[in-house]
Amino acid sequence: MKSIVAAVIFFISTSSVFAQQSYFNTPSSEQTSSGRFFIQEQINLSASAYASNLTCVWGLKRNFEIGANLYGITWDRSLKKFVQQHDPNAGALFPSLLVNTQKFFHWNNHWVTTLGGQAGLDLDKTVAWHGQMWYLFSNTRFKNETLTATGGLFLGNHQLFGKGYLLDFGPDGIPMGFQFGFEYKSPIKNFSVIFDRISGTNQMGVSVLGFGYRVQKNYILSMGYQHPNVGSSNSRGIVLEFTRCIE
Repeated sequence: MKSIVAAVIFFISTSSVFAQQSYFNTPSSEQTSSGRFFIQEQINLSASAYASNLTCVWGLKRNFEIGANLYGITWDRSLKKFVQQHDPNAGALFPSLLVNTQKFFHWNNHWVTTLGGQAGLDLDKTVAWHGQMWYLFSNTRFKNETLTATGGLFLGNHQLFGKGYLLDFGPDGIPMGFQFGFEYKSPIKNFSVIFDRISGTNQMGVSVLGFGYRVQKNYILSMGYQHPNVGSSNSRGIVLEFTRCIE
């Protein structure tokens, strides 16, 4: 069974726009303040399966942050049970436990560049070599009162991204792709419109369009529609999020 795309949204309440650490899949390069913590639960819904992804992040000094991801807890709708995937020849591995980190370089009030990544193991009893998973990226972000836009390059292995290109072209096996996204403050109070895209035909190669709604000062509900990239066999689906925001 093909793994469900791990899509991540992290919203932070502000007076002007829903600042966020990720759009859906693409990191937005928004920073978690030192000493602040948040937790986010995501549910991906498709015709074949439901998948849960839990993320926690802690802000550190010197423009660093660190956290953990419990990725790919998957319920197969036809089998009516939780399923696992530990064969790297069959696609991306799940469930898995990853550590995430990010470093921020602020150029001015509008521009920032980041270096970040995730690394960990699939939760196979043998914890074999094939279970090691990694993802590295560098993004540049622009932000003003109504718009946040981010783009950059990423590297990753097939244990996390599955089979297929990371770019939209070229031979399979090149471990580099591109990612971008934006968030726009809607004229409707407490609503934000979000779009992002991960390149390639890999198992994370999708575009997602959605919105976030601030229920209370520190709580966001969000939803997006996931569409697979051209040439990808990924599923269409719905992404639901509940996020405890950073003040």
